[in-house]
Amino acid sequence: MSEFQYYEFRAVDRALTRAEMAEMREVSSRGEITSSSYSNTYHWGDFKGDPGDWMNRFFDAFIYYANWGTRELSFRLPKAVLSEDLVAQYCNDETLTCRVSGQHIVVNFHSPDEREWENYAYQDIGLSEFMALRQELASGDYRCLYLGWLVANDWESVEYEDEDEELENLEPPVPPGLGELTAAQESFVELFEIDRGLLAAAAMASAPLRQKKASETDFHHWVLGLPATQKDELLVHLLGENGTGPALELRARFERETAPLVPGWAQGKRRTAKELIGLGAEIRDRRKRAKAEAETAERKRYLDDLMARIPEAWAHIESLVELKNVKYYDEAMTLLVPMRDLALRGDLPDWKVRIDEFRLRHRTKRALIDRLQNAGI
Repeated sequence: MSEFQYYEFRAVDRALTRAEMAEMREVSSRGEITSSSYSNTYHWGDFKGDPGDWMNRFFDAFIYYANWGTRELSFRLPKAVLSEDLVAQYCNDETLTCRVSGQHIVVNFHSPDEREWENYAYQDIGLSEFMALRQELASGDYRCLYLGWLVANDWESVEYEDEDEELENLEPPVPPGLGELTAAQESFVELFEIDRGLLAAAAMASAPLRQKKASETDFHHWVLGLPATQKDELLVHLLGENGTGPALELRARFERETAPLVPGWAQGKRRTAKELIGLGAEIRDRRKRAKAEAETAERKRYLDDLMARIPEAWAHIESLVELKNVKYYDEAMTLLVPMRDLALRGDLPDWKVRIDEFRLRHRTKRALIDRLQNAGI
């Protein structure tokens, strides 16, 4: 497989200047540059800039992935809307880090080291799928932070030694709504391939989301209650061209002061990573058993239905193989294989005689005979 790397940056709170765009063009002659974005795909060579520096200076969102499995997703938000202390509760050295850059905090999600990207394909994965996460963070929805912490606790870690101290670390506060993720959060789960059993285990301690969403009436009442001096300051702030996203800050303040999305989310017993991994494995095993049982029941229903129309099935098989085409041989096999299964469970006592006659009659059809042999018929 040839090398493949994708970089995309997005500016949200302000537009790039001509000078900044020119600086980016010096770094890359092939990159797509607009007043709000930069993107480029590399099949050879590498990005000549510093993604961390560009996030500090220019952009509010960044995604990177490569065909060898590395994935990275970053968001920059004003410190006024996202607390560094809160983010730090979810950080680890492997999959979630944060740093302060001037008046901003930059949150970085990483794929674990040396973990293959099983679902990787050359497909269009871009920032558009994930931009809602930034707004959610600003509004007090911290589910993606918990998901970022969860990435480091893949179910395969259950094979680690019991004395592994990392597995005894307590989980961070569990935000509500882990059992009802948004579209952007679902994309996050897919990007970082979070085990669904582990996610279900985490969601068991997650409260439901509040049902009522803020309305214009709620905004009106809140604004009326603000002191006049604060209203003046907010208006001046909104008019300012300081790139700090004043509208974002205002909405975040409204969420904090009215009905926070995560009331009481830090309460309750906190589980260790090892406990979560074990619970996730149990859930995954139960789901596998339930799926296997459902498939077995469905297979039985199909075989029972086929048993009731064996003469018609044989006639259809004969008509298919007479067409002497591999496509129709494959279609005939979709009936012959379940008929073999019926024979194995004792429902077709004449199966051996009939299939031997069938093989003899069509012995010159090499492609059909090969299919029968491969299926053990």
